[in-house]
Amino acid sequence: MLRAEPMLKFRIIAPSEYEDRIVEALIRVGMVEIMRSEEVELAIPRELLLIANRRVELSKVDVDRVVSLINKLSGEATEFIRRGEALRSEIRKLERVRDALRVLAKLGLRTDSLGQHGFIFIIGGIIKKEYEEQISKRLHELRVAFNITELNERELLILISGLLRQQELVEKTLEELPFERLEMPQGLDPDPLKSFASVNYELQRLREELAELVSELVTQLKEASEREKTERLALYDNFLELYSKYRELVLKIVNLMKEEGLEVPNNAVLALERKVVAERIEDEGLVRIIKKYSEMISELSLRFEKLTSTLKTLKNVKERVQVGEIGKEVDAHLKKVLHDLEELAREAGNVLYTLTKYEPYIKALRYTKESILRLRIFRKHYVSIVSGWVPAEYAKTLELTVKKLVPRIIGLGIGQPTHEEVVPIQVKERGILKWLNPIIFGRDIPSYWEVDPTPFFITLFLIMYGMMFGDIGLGPLVICLGLIIYKMNRPLLGIPPDNLKTVGILMVLSGISSICFGLLYGVVFLRSFSEPILLSPLHDIFGIIKVALYFGVVQLMVALILNIVNSIIERDVYEIFLSGKGLAGLIYYISGVHIAMILAKTGFNWSSLLEGSNIIVTMIALSCMGIVILGPLYNFFSQKEDIGSCLSRGMTEFLEMLIAYPANSLSYIRLAAFAIAHEAFGLLADSLAMTIGTIPSSIIANLLVLGIEGFAAGIQAIRLVYYEFSTKFLRGGGAIFKPIKYEVFE
Repeated sequence: MLRAEPMLKFRIIAPSEYEDRIVEALIRVGMVEIMRSEEVELAIPRELLLIANRRVELSKVDVDRVVSLINKLSGEATEFIRRGEALRSEIRKLERVRDALRVLAKLGLRTDSLGQHGFIFIIGGIIKKEYEEQISKRLHELRVAFNITELNERELLILISGLLRQQELVEKTLEELPFERLEMPQGLDPDPLKSFASVNYELQRLREELAELVSELVTQLKEASEREKTERLALYDNFLELYSKYRELVLKIVNLMKEEGLEVPNNAVLALERKVVAERIEDEGLVRIIKKYSEMISELSLRFEKLTSTLKTLKNVKERVQVGEIGKEVDAHLKKVLHDLEELAREAGNVLYTLTKYEPYIKALRYTKESILRLRIFRKHYVSIVSGWVPAEYAKTLELTVKKLVPRIIGLGIGQPTHEEVVPIQVKERGILKWLNPIIFGRDIPSYWEVDPTPFFITLFLIMYGMMFGDIGLGPLVICLGLIIYKMNRPLLGIPPDNLKTVGILMVLSGISSICFGLLYGVVFLRSFSEPILLSPLHDIFGIIKVALYFGVVQLMVALILNIVNSIIERDVYEIFLSGKGLAGLIYYISGVHIAMILAKTGFNWSSLLEGSNIIVTMIALSCMGIVILGPLYNFFSQKEDIGSCLSRGMTEFLEMLIAYPANSLSYIRLAAFAIAHEAFGLLADSLAMTIGTIPSSIIANLLVLGIEGFAAGIQAIRLVYYEFSTKFLRGGGAIFKPIKYEVFE
């Protein structure tokens, strides 16, 4: 009950030809919110994004994988494929040379060692590991020397040496074997170590060139997706604009017909009232409709203007000419004009009826397509991707509806959100909470990962308002004013009607709380009328201060407990146990309250804290201080945070705990101050009575209290809830769940 309704994240991937089916499924379910902030990057392979943004070490990039992805995503852009393949070939060739140089350096050979030297020759080459045994056997038969060294995971470097007279036979034999001769690039330094450095530099340059190619491709994919989206949205906007023009025209025609006492065509009435069965339409059909009816709207509008002008002229003439042939001729013209008006109404009404059939669907498309990602993959194929949120109770309905309406689904996933995501919360729209939610949202929108603060906010506000403004007589007046404001349909002091309803309901509840505390105080219209059930604030000042402070202590303890609960939900060990608002802070606060009570009783005798059982409480408070100061070191060991920032955070929390907690507690004295001031206004009325009479003085005093204190008490109650209370636990930063059925159709 105190947690947000469970919300799940969904993602649907399907071929783009079924995009409209996805939209239809989402519309049918209704209770889904489409993520409007996602980017095309979600549909691009992560490897390419990391390379494009230079967030990966280029030397560790799998070149074959990258070029393969470039080939798949390039589509008709063959230039990307050509450049990618060329770079892969160059990189692979240089990687072999680099590895060969490493082996030569290890063997103590120079790059110019390969070739003929006096009476001997040296040949270098590369072979696959699986052919090592076969090639070794043949070389043994030729009676030549050879050395085989591992080059990389798949290949070996083989160096063959023999007499010059054996070279021709060796080379002929190697041509028959899976042997690839090692060719060193021109201009290499004979020293393999120096050559190794220059080859490495060239490899880095080629990989940087490959990364630049990936960046160009990613940019092109984003631009193509955005261009596609823009074109489609423009199509929907054109339709909706055309629909608005026809609706405006038909509305004018219908109003004129009603003035003339003519019967309005049924299709026009149904279209204006939106009592039309909605239908789907493909983009091609939409283009045809826009083209056809765009040409008609100007003609129909012109006909209406001419008919309106003619009708007005004929009516003026008829007023002057009542009888005779001219009068009959005017009547005949009027009849024809009205007939033409009826004909125009039928034509325009039929068009509007047709457009109205598609308007809800196009409106939904306009809303959803803005967030649907379209990406070209595997050359000529497009996929559409839509992600969003769905309440857990509707998840199965969404899954079944998508499977039923979309013929081919590439991917459909519905799962739990992560703590890093901003999950929308489903606002309770029923009953009184519908109007009280804005009070909470005025502070901040609660996070999905925390306790719903609404019941605490409202309950505490009403209790504090009643404590400050307890009066059996003025409470009903506050209720009446609240009802009047609730019923207002026009803005008041710049406040819109919906917000006035919130104010009105809050005033009604505050009035009820005022009556309840008026009974406890025994106060009616600022005067004591009976023995108080609880106490009389004016006659028991220390008593009401004590009640206010106790109430503040309990309220702050509830806030700290809520913070612990929220931290448990977030699985934040530090916040649960070690922070100034966690368990350590709560124990410190309880100990501190106990210490304050001891000091108050002993006349601030500090030595009393070291006597008897008091020392235990003192040691607990001091221990909690130490825990809060050193607590952030937990993040240093578990999350490798900077030790300086950890200690700084600990000192900040310690100082806040040391200064803010007492200050927050003392803030609640204002509850007592307002309760005392309320009754004190009764003394003001008594003083005025000697001058202007009892009744006038009582009326003036009560009106002043109702207008000034009634408002001020509400402000103070809100302040205590917003700052002293909510700052201890409210995370905020949440978002409100906006389902498609409300965003589009309401």
